Amino acid sequence: CSTRVEQRPLPPVAILDLRATPRQAGSHFFTLPLVQALRETLARGEQALLFLNRRGYANLTRCGTCGEVLLCTQCSIALTWHQSERRLLCHRCDYSQPLPEACPACGAGPPAVLGMGTERIEQEVAMLFPDARVLRMDSDTLRRRGELERMMEAIRAHRYDFVIGTQVLSKGHDFPLITLVGAVLADVSLNIADFRAPERTFQILTQMAGRAGRGERPGQVLIQTYNPEHYALVHVQGHDTRAFAEQELVLRERSASPPFASQT
Repeated sequence: CSTRVEQRPLPPVAILDLRATPRQAGSHFFTLPLVQALRETLARGEQALLFLNRRGYANLTRCGTCGEVLLCTQCSIALTWHQSERRLLCHRCDYSQPLPEACPACGAGPPAVLGMGTERIEQEVAMLFPDARVLRMDSDTLRRRGELERMMEAIRAHRYDFVIGTQVLSKGHDFPLITLVGAVLADVSLNIADFRAPERTFQILTQMAGRAGRGERPGQVLIQTYNPEHYALVHVQGHDTRAFAEQELVLRERSASPPFASQT
């Protein structure tokens, strides 16, 4: 389907190659085209949605001397630094601990926090657009009962200009003034060690793209990635679910993955 309700067109999708697209000066995570699109959206009095399916501030904490990565004592996965809580958290079992003052492996200085999450994107957007009203929506900010409904109403009432969030924003919400959707790093879901990673990436990015231009004003979608040729992203750009499914099924059959073989 190439149209939506009232025959409104689906938004055009542009893929920005992070290996070649110039970055915004002073920014680690934003390309010039995305920042310019945000600036134009703000000037028109419209809203933008920035998507990153990774909560927290930084997803890796590593010693700069010996390279030791801080892992969850229960799950052995990398702990995520949450700036607002000043703690390292495990996103699988909720184990938490403070940031150690010295590396537990070699005794050198405190480990460095690396990578990105929605907290860090929120901080960077605030620096790039100090006058913009910014809302972050993820499972950390939605803990209180009724918080989701309150935030949704605030977005519809245009009390925020930019909304930064995880996949919680993808599920059929209708915000007429959101005309720009930016995927800060599409590779987060592509790089998961799961045969369903391309399918889930296609699904969530298609859903996120659908948030742009649902009202009378046209929308646009910008996807930042280090893998611009990946077939999942190419089919998101073409809004082509059938072509994605056909290519995915061929690859799954070649790799003996479900539905052609059992993983149990």
